[in-house]
Amino acid sequence: MNVLECAGSNACRQYCEALRSQGVAVEIDEAGCNVPAMFTIEKDGVVFDPTPAEEAIQNLDLVNNLGGALCGALIERTHDDPDQKTVSELIDGYKETFSDRLTLWQAMLSATRDGRQFTDVELKFYQGKLAQADVAVHERAADSTPESVLRAQAAADHTTLNEHKLLFDDQMIGTVDRLVSNLMDSKPTLLVGDKGIAKTQAAKFVAELWDPGNEPVIISGHGDMMSNELVGQMEQDKDTRVFGFKEGKLVKAMREGRPVIIDEVNVGDQPVIMRLQDILLRRPGDRILIQENGGDSIEIQPGFVVFATANEASARYQHRNVLDPAFRDRYDVINLRYPDSDSRNPAQDVPRSLMRLALAAAVDEQGVLSRHIDAAELERLVRLSHVTQHLYSVPARNARVTNLNTGQSTSNFLDEEPVMTDCITPRTLVDTVQRCATGNKPGMSLVSEMERVIVGLDQAGSAHNQSHARRALTLLQR
Repeated sequence: MNVLECAGSNACRQYCEALRSQGVAVEIDEAGCNVPAMFTIEKDGVVFDPTPAEEAIQNLDLVNNLGGALCGALIERTHDDPDQKTVSELIDGYKETFSDRLTLWQAMLSATRDGRQFTDVELKFYQGKLAQADVAVHERAADSTPESVLRAQAAADHTTLNEHKLLFDDQMIGTVDRLVSNLMDSKPTLLVGDKGIAKTQAAKFVAELWDPGNEPVIISGHGDMMSNELVGQMEQDKDTRVFGFKEGKLVKAMREGRPVIIDEVNVGDQPVIMRLQDILLRRPGDRILIQENGGDSIEIQPGFVVFATANEASARYQHRNVLDPAFRDRYDVINLRYPDSDSRNPAQDVPRSLMRLALAAAVDEQGVLSRHIDAAELERLVRLSHVTQHLYSVPARNARVTNLNTGQSTSNFLDEEPVMTDCITPRTLVDTVQRCATGNKPGMSLVSEMERVIVGLDQAGSAHNQSHARRALTLLQR
């Protein structure tokens, strides 16, 4: 009698796709999965018996190995687990909370698309639903083991990280709240913060909420930016030889009513960027003259707003321009910091948000940690990331990590400059963990990748950041 069920996990899907590629008649549809029927329970164990004739299978030995691995995955998910029901309910609770928050954001933008104000009654209604879902999941969590809560939160975070490339911790939720509100009011927004902190991704997420199914309008700042990229220019049609105006991304977005993301706005050629000065003060319904189109005008449509990102000009972020105060004043400025930046003891604390982010990258849909990830090594990488981010973003005189002097000149500890000139960013952390979690690349492990990341902290010919990172690792082991 068959006692196995489809786990519905990434591992299951990967094995099934591999089996199909070898000629096994794997079928997965809304009615279910036919793979468990290929397993039979015999006296000496579980036997994998693919239905098709052997001649249809390209490599029988490989298929048997895949079947054995898949059987292990199925057994792992379906063995008696007293916490499984609790974990599943918690996962559903966390997902419902996020879904209600997403529904609130969507309702706010829907009202704007309809050309009306989002009312206080609607706000209270959606916030009430969100509060109820939040209370329910917290009550469920209070009655569960810490391990079940951790696993369920990681599973829910895994889903949102895969779908939206964001961890919705308190800082990110607050950022999206502001961006959605500013889109409703057509208020330009400037996201400022260190690298790898998801500034652009947050703006993309909100832009996609406004215009689902379409790629956001993104303009990348660069030193040789030309006005035609923003506004447009007259061009000759290669077939008719007739000259006509080709709209730039900014003009097209104003006409179509779409958010615009200007990435690294202070890298772009500033005389060109200053063309935004007047546009940033305009709102939907206003008309604006396009000089490049012979003085023709267009009406700005609802949905148009400028989201810009920037790393502040500094010794670490060279080739950035200091934004003109009058230009900057036209934006609502959101300052983003690295997760857990309020930690009082970076070398001792386990950073909560960074650990959530790493676990989201390391688990599957059920919150099960990848068998290729060692939990202790994962915590070690997360804590190292946290320390390097602190030493990269805080002036040396304010750093709360001591004993990092590795015999180098004390000139490295200039009070006004951070101790390190690079760090393991949240983006690098996620990429590293995700690559290791799949386990499908030879010679790759969390230990080897941590070493690669540490070496990559320095430019060729320097070991300044490496030495501090390695010293930090010794502090973390105490």
